[in-house]
Amino acid sequence: ASSSAPSGNIYLMSYAFNQDCSCFICGTTAGFRVYRTSPFCELRRVEDADAFKEKSFALVAMLYKSNVFTLVPISRDADMSAGANKAMIWDEKERRFVGELRSRHEVKGLVRNREIIVMACERDVYVYETTATGTRAILWIKTTKNTSGLCALACSSTPWIMCCPGESDGGLRVQVGQGEFSEFTAHETALAAVALNDSG
Repeated sequence: ASSSAPSGNIYLMSYAFNQDCSCFICGTTAGFRVYRTSPFCELRRVEDADAFKEKSFALVAMLYKSNVFTLVPISRDADMSAGANKAMIWDEKERRFVGELRSRHEVKGLVRNREIIVMACERDVYVYETTATGTRAILWIKTTKNTSGLCALACSSTPWIMCCPGESDGGLRVQVGQGEFSEFTAHETALAAVALNDSG
């Protein structure tokens, strides 16, 4: 259910579609809002939680239509250019953060599905496995410079499939589960975007 927002101007920080594009989430300077794509309407507004005080959300991700959201917070008092080096898992049913994933570097990209959460940094990609008991790091990938945080997941493949920049400009790495991967030159210059369909 929607909740009342704090007073003052609220600005959009980021947005992302869920895995089947039936909804999208907007990270704001006060929290986040969830919208249905068709017919378009606002489904949820979470901007009054005590845990969100003095936080903006630079990156956001949702898991289908569940009550679980992954958020990259930035303190409103901090230097915005410094970025954030963690992702936090918010359970709207419990109205609290239930997990935290940390990185040594600023998180620039964030994607997830039922099995994993992927955080892309400027020269690293971190993959975390999600289970009923929590999360654990399963993969660390070195990449070429990736200031846009490019990474993509196939939402319904088994095993999971993820793609991200490779170790050279224009290179693309396709990771199939924790062990198998291939890397090839997809472009002569640095990649501008990456995407996967449902099956990979």
